Amino acid sequence: MTFPLALDTATLIALVATVFTLLGALISSVFGYYALKKQDDRRFRRAEEDQKKLALRRKIAAYRRLEGIREQVLGRRKVGETASSLTGAEYEAIQSTIAQEFDVLDDSTVATWDTRGMMAMREDGRHIWIMVLCEAFWPDIKKHYDAIKFSAVPHES
Repeated sequence: MTFPLALDTATLIALVATVFTLLGALISSVFGYYALKKQDDRRFRRAEEDQKKLALRRKIAAYRRLEGIREQVLGRRKVGETASSLTGAEYEAIQSTIAQEFDVLDDSTVATWDTRGMMAMREDGRHIWIMVLCEAFWPDIKKHYDAIKFSAVPHES
């Protein structure tokens, strides 16, 4: 049996080499595509992990600031008082911390601050004192700060 197109050995070898070269190029491009896709997935996963680490650092810093204010306020509060006397600076520090870090603070912390009650403002010459009813706020700060300090994740209650 003869083929309609007779090929000599050299032409046949060249044709087979061309087919294998094209097949190799196709296989390498498929593998290259999946290698790049895997590399992109790793990069995005790493960026996501970095964002989570940054959010945790911001959360820790925010609760440390709030805990410092909590200790100052409760340190000068008299036994039996239900309201807390905050200086204008302390009040502004709490407000700005919660406003800037609300996305990393626990919902219970933001909710307890949002439900505070303000009684009165008075001035003694040096400071403006703000009387704030926020009894649930201070224990919440303490709970989350202790959880961070002891490297535990606080549970929402």
